[in-house]
Amino acid sequence: MTDHRRTDFARAWTAPIVLGCSIALPAGAMQATDAPNWTAESVATEIELDSDGSDTTTTTSVFRINSLRGAEELGIENFAYSKSSGEVEILEAYVVTPEGKRIDVAKAQIYEASGDAGTQTGVDSDAAVRTVVFPQLAAGSSRHTKVRYRNRPDQTGRFDRFYAASPYIAIADNRVSISVPRAMRIGFDHQGWEPEATASSADRTIRAWRWSNPTPMGYEPNTMEDYSVNPRLYISSYRSREEIGDRYYEGVRGKAAITPAIRARVATITRGLNDPMARAKAITRWVASQVRYTSLKVDLSSAQVPRAADEVLRTMYGDCKDKATLLQAMLDVAGVDSVQALVRLDGVFPNSATAPVRAEFDHVINYFPQWDTFVDSTIAYADFGVLSPESAGKPALLVAARPGLVRERRLPHPRPAELAIDIEETIVVDASGSADWTTVRRFSPAQSIERRAMMAQRSQAERDRDFAKTAADQGFIATGTLRTTALESVQEPYVETMTMKVSNYLDKYQGVIRTPDFEVPVLPDPEQRKTAFRCSTGQMKVRRTIRLPDSVELVQTPKDASFENAMGRISAKYVRQGNQVRSDIDMTVNGKPGAVCAKELAGQWQALAAAANAAVQGAIVYR
Repeated sequence: MTDHRRTDFARAWTAPIVLGCSIALPAGAMQATDAPNWTAESVATEIELDSDGSDTTTTTSVFRINSLRGAEELGIENFAYSKSSGEVEILEAYVVTPEGKRIDVAKAQIYEASGDAGTQTGVDSDAAVRTVVFPQLAAGSSRHTKVRYRNRPDQTGRFDRFYAASPYIAIADNRVSISVPRAMRIGFDHQGWEPEATASSADRTIRAWRWSNPTPMGYEPNTMEDYSVNPRLYISSYRSREEIGDRYYEGVRGKAAITPAIRARVATITRGLNDPMARAKAITRWVASQVRYTSLKVDLSSAQVPRAADEVLRTMYGDCKDKATLLQAMLDVAGVDSVQALVRLDGVFPNSATAPVRAEFDHVINYFPQWDTFVDSTIAYADFGVLSPESAGKPALLVAARPGLVRERRLPHPRPAELAIDIEETIVVDASGSADWTTVRRFSPAQSIERRAMMAQRSQAERDRDFAKTAADQGFIATGTLRTTALESVQEPYVETMTMKVSNYLDKYQGVIRTPDFEVPVLPDPEQRKTAFRCSTGQMKVRRTIRLPDSVELVQTPKDASFENAMGRISAKYVRQGNQVRSDIDMTVNGKPGAVCAKELAGQWQALAAAANAAVQGAIVYR
């Protein structure tokens, strides 16, 4: 496994969780269980909370390096913080060599950078990073840090924190403690952590929890970001999710102020449009396509508050919160009622009834009560009301209370036909063994979002080169082109047409043509599955015609096959007419909300995957 979450693990014990835009929460690195590159010997986090919601969090950690790769992975650590609402201090940072010698990190090996450093946007995100480079880290050594964060609250008197320990790494001792003023109402919730006896004082309550994981769990293929398998600790002064929405709305309301510039822009966009929905569609489309999306990964304080709508319009960029706020302001000018909504897009996040935290949400979109429709203005290539497939069925919270309006909702869960790909393919082989190959792919609106965005980043020449490389990787000597319908015409069907001349078609197959249309990922040992897995709802139809030359004798065609269970169905039919074989393949997957299936469904998924892969990978034999 790659170590893309390694830094997040260390940060989980020191920094507040952010409400960003689809920013993954700290869950820990995933390591193989047979020979981990490093081991967390101890991580101790102490939180001193004040009545105004500010806190001082000190984390002391010791990591044992087991290999050269472990030294590479832990040789640098980034400690992020918000310049406007906090600070970080490296109290201790040193290495103990295998011989027992302590080597302190010199001040010259601690670097400071702003959050916009190294980005292409030039956006000052209010974030700063303190980077520590550890010297002489090697197998058998240990890495020691003691880091203190001082955090000021963005909402006076409010505090929340979420810790998710990773089941995928080895850790001998992991402890979190918090000291809270007795007069301050704080809720606690924990799963997998063991409460520890503590001694409180007359004016402060102290709580602590411990967790150890000497034998880490192995990583399972096709795993989602699934916090239901993580030991979880929730600490929060919020009494309900509605209160989280209320507090967020307090910060948003002033940012959506209407200015002359906003009025002028709305007048231009909606000129000649009298119907409210027509105005809503035009404004939403403009914000989605014209205001550049920039993900600002900032600390808790500034992450909770968007920039002013007028500033977003002036700079023409923004993150999810910024774009949702600008959209709301522009809709207000147009007389269209809307409300922002906090949603959870990333993986599985079990909510807490007693200690709700803002980390339950990682994205902001807009909702139209009159049409019961959600829109996501960060998606540049989607029609009105079309959401990304990964958002299907995810929880949503309307930030503002309205009479008769239910605030806790679910994003719509599309039917398989609404997430469809239709493929029509014709392959005509001549007597020389070369083939004219044409493929037409039609995508449903939601399925086209990612494809449109991907194609928009590539020039026509780059698309053709990518197409040629893909053909070459499959062993074909070919030339061809890839053409698409207009990417910006999101109201129209999206179609890709590929034409290719293959000079070595028959030579490549050598008597046996195997052309799998797709491959469904299998799940090893489904009965032993411990985590949820990815299972997007969808439908794929493939119509393929292969016409061989008369000089070739067609010996065998694949057999028809069909299978159906609760997870979906597959049907494959093959019709021979002379030297022509027509295949009709239909597959439907009945995915669950959020494209996340519970581990209990792994067996049924495995059965569907096995049947589908067998059905589409039959052989056409010729001589």
